[in-house]
Amino acid sequence: MSHLSPVEPAPKRAVGLVLVLTAGLLLVIGVVGAGLVALLGRTPVSSPQASPSVHDDVAAVAPATTNPTLPEEVTNPTTRQYAIDRLLRDRADALLLGDASSWARMQVLDAAVPDFSSIHSLSPVSFEYATTSITSDNDPTQAAVSVLVKYRLPMDAAAATLREDLALQHTDTGWRIASEHSLGRKPVWELGAVSHVSGKHATVIGIDQTDAALRRYVAIADAVIPDVTKAWGTDWTQRVVIVVPKTLRQIETGLGRSADSLRDIAAVTSMETASGDHGSPRIWLNPLTMQELSSLGREIVLRHEVAHVATGSGSTDATPLWLEEGLAEYIGYENSGVSRAVAAGDAIDAVRDGRKFTQLPSTDDFSGSGLAIAYESALIACDELAKDGGIATLVKTYRIAAQGTGSSDENVSAGIHQVYGVTLDEFVRRWDVRLHQLAGLPNTQAKTPDALPSVRPTG
Repeated sequence: MSHLSPVEPAPKRAVGLVLVLTAGLLLVIGVVGAGLVALLGRTPVSSPQASPSVHDDVAAVAPATTNPTLPEEVTNPTTRQYAIDRLLRDRADALLLGDASSWARMQVLDAAVPDFSSIHSLSPVSFEYATTSITSDNDPTQAAVSVLVKYRLPMDAAAATLREDLALQHTDTGWRIASEHSLGRKPVWELGAVSHVSGKHATVIGIDQTDAALRRYVAIADAVIPDVTKAWGTDWTQRVVIVVPKTLRQIETGLGRSADSLRDIAAVTSMETASGDHGSPRIWLNPLTMQELSSLGREIVLRHEVAHVATGSGSTDATPLWLEEGLAEYIGYENSGVSRAVAAGDAIDAVRDGRKFTQLPSTDDFSGSGLAIAYESALIACDELAKDGGIATLVKTYRIAAQGTGSSDENVSAGIHQVYGVTLDEFVRRWDVRLHQLAGLPNTQAKTPDALPSVRPTG
């Protein structure tokens, strides 16, 4: 099975980490079985929602232009900004407190705004609007406001961010919201009916999903997260947030990607950010694809994606994509019982067709028709790094590269030389030999040792 994860746009580069079904995983499905679909459940949180019953409390629109003298919070830019910031601060507080009536009073009748109950049902521990601009055209009682929304869910170690535009009107009772909508990728609460289930290590958010489906994925996540911690170490939150939409269209809208790029993907790890910081990771599952996997296949997929969360691989340019994906593949298959011949089937077939691997996969290789081979050959590269010292030496090499300050190639080259005492070119030759061995073909570098030198102390 190949876990292929081209990366999504992020402050430094693409950060979405995509897991694609390949021949290896399909074979796993055949070996393991059709995949048990355990029924689990959804616990919709029914928070009160702004509705006609609370509209009696909503300020009617009465533009201040009808008054002989406009108030200072309309005419004075400083006072206006203070009044609008206070409105948005009070609105965020109302959401956190579950106060639907106060939320509704801050907007005009029939305002086009997000659903209160959908957001509140996620139990955010923080929520705030940070104003980035306020503009008015000819009518000073109308304002266009751009904001950065920062929110954190209980399992989040950092705030997720998104950008919104709001239209405000000044009424007899002050500034009120006429419309509020997100820009670009849509938050989960704008995609459908939201519910969530939390386990020991994971929260699974469903969009138009059943309680049974969410509980099934919570159980898998809670089982594989300790595996990732054992392989990688304890220096991460050891908690994840997983999103399970109902349709491909919801995934497309939530990730801001085309349907064609997502159709055969089982999972994507994406950083929820719109502010240039690291944001908060989310593992998005494609339930249509996941349902086709065996129970073992689903475990491998989630272990792979959780590894991306643990390493923070989408938040830095310090490590090459082949190392990020190869490590996630290695951890994904760890103790699964799936042979490398199965996991790297497409790459092995390419060797048998005469291909020689003289260059490690580039970022561009992790898209298009060569996607499966890129992931599988990256797995074998990491397999070679772990050949003598196991997962510990592979993780050590990764960590050295991740701390580097040069290019990703320079960083990984330094890591390999520091741990094994060989150049990157020498490692590439050994990698090609390893692929030919798996394919049952003669070594292309006959004089190359079968394994890297023993790990050297690095101080």
